[in-house]
Amino acid sequence: MAIDIESIRRQFPILAEGDIIYFDNAATSLMPRQVAEAMMESDLYYRANVGRGLSRHTRKATGVFEEGREKVADFLGAEPREIVFVRNTTEAINIIACGLPWKKGDRVVTTLAEHHSNFLPWQVTAKRNGLKLEYVIPNLNDLSDLEPYDKALESKPRLLSMLYVSNVLGVRLPVAEVVRMAKERGTLTMVDAAQAAPHFPINVKELGVDYLAISAHKMYGPTGIGALYISKDAPQPQPLLVGGGMVTDVMLDEFRVAETPTGFEAGTQPISAVAGFARAIDFIGEVGFDNIEKRCKHLTGEFDHKIRLYDRLRVFGAEGTDNRLGIFAFHISGLGVHRTASLYDQFGNIVLRSGHHCAIPLHREVLGVERGTVRASMAFYNTVEEIDRFMEVTERILELVGDA
Repeated sequence: MAIDIESIRRQFPILAEGDIIYFDNAATSLMPRQVAEAMMESDLYYRANVGRGLSRHTRKATGVFEEGREKVADFLGAEPREIVFVRNTTEAINIIACGLPWKKGDRVVTTLAEHHSNFLPWQVTAKRNGLKLEYVIPNLNDLSDLEPYDKALESKPRLLSMLYVSNVLGVRLPVAEVVRMAKERGTLTMVDAAQAAPHFPINVKELGVDYLAISAHKMYGPTGIGALYISKDAPQPQPLLVGGGMVTDVMLDEFRVAETPTGFEAGTQPISAVAGFARAIDFIGEVGFDNIEKRCKHLTGEFDHKIRLYDRLRVFGAEGTDNRLGIFAFHISGLGVHRTASLYDQFGNIVLRSGHHCAIPLHREVLGVERGTVRASMAFYNTVEEIDRFMEVTERILELVGDA
């Protein structure tokens, strides 16, 4: 069923009431009104600590919280007991990096395309535990090339951790194939699915992944809430945080950690954020991934074709729409990246991102650009008219900088 994009845009007050063009969705997506209302309802009408009382008020809050867990589980094809609420993808990856029982000399493999959230935790853990950390350089011009991963997996590392979609280039990496290769060698797998979750369905059981993380704020939900999938069949890490609510007993010299997920959710949880997270998942379901994927592919094709018409622009990443999800990193020759982004804001009220996008190794080691890039990233609620406006502003900027 086709969607009425104007009706959907009216659900986002910032789009309905302003002239902003929001092309920074890879950083944080916009949030529809009903998500904010779900959070407000939680805070105003059943604000209580979950699982810590027998009143109807507390039972209501606990019910909404656990229903949220069930919705996240359904969204990922998991069981509710395998879903841990976390602040974000960064915290989720730190739980795995810091919590597994490492042995000196264990090997961990990640890639040079990673966001810092899936890069720095492994550096720290490697130094603390005497691990060997190795990096795959993915072939970004041929994502079907599995040779770099196959070579890294030859010596059967303890764990491989990789992103699903690059937050700089928007390319979809061959996660399913790599996870299968890792399983054949007995290697554990961790997937950063933050950029993937708003674009296409994820089924952790079909992937066969051991650990996977998402963040609500990239999928039309609130900030400060995400989810970590820990397969019931995978090694269970030790909690990153200890304190109230995550134990079954406490003695004077020790304590007993509750089973997953409770053992990983110390302290008062972001209850209203979970309500918003659940409503964001409902929103995605109402729109439908078929519609989201079809629309994003169309927008990606329009943007890719039009931006490559300007000789003064260098666009990073392979041309075309195959395995690309509406994220474009680029330079304008003779113009710094931060100045570029500010001019788009000044001339067109277009929100872009400039810098390294928390991916310095990718920029330096793979793309060969020290200064970073300008990034335009779209969601399904963006329009071709907005893309055309972006191109008009591009021409104005090129005229301004002349032949510099």
